[in-house]
Amino acid sequence: MTTGFKLMALRATFRAMGRMAPGTAARWAEELFFRPRKAQPRANEEEFLTSGRRFSFQSSRGALAAWTWALPGRGGHRCWCRRKASAITRSCGIRESLSG
Repeated sequence: MTTGFKLMALRATFRAMGRMAPGTAARWAEELFFRPRKAQPRANEEEFLTSGRRFSFQSSRGALAAWTWALPGRGGHRCWCRRKASAITRSCGIRESLSG
């Protein structure tokens, strides 16, 4: 089964479930979002992630990992992005905790 067909089937399923049972569709979407990837990261992906700073968000489903990178010569821009991200996460009820 090709990836294109799987994606098309998934979209059709969510379109139908969203109309018939929106709560169930939302739970399914949340399950897919929080499901870890089965494939191991490639070497270049690992290298890229280690060049950033890891932090996590606490949600009702547990910790969600994210990364941030410094922009060369734009320290102020990074701070602005960090403040905006913090404001967004607070408004969504997500607690941010730095780790790593």
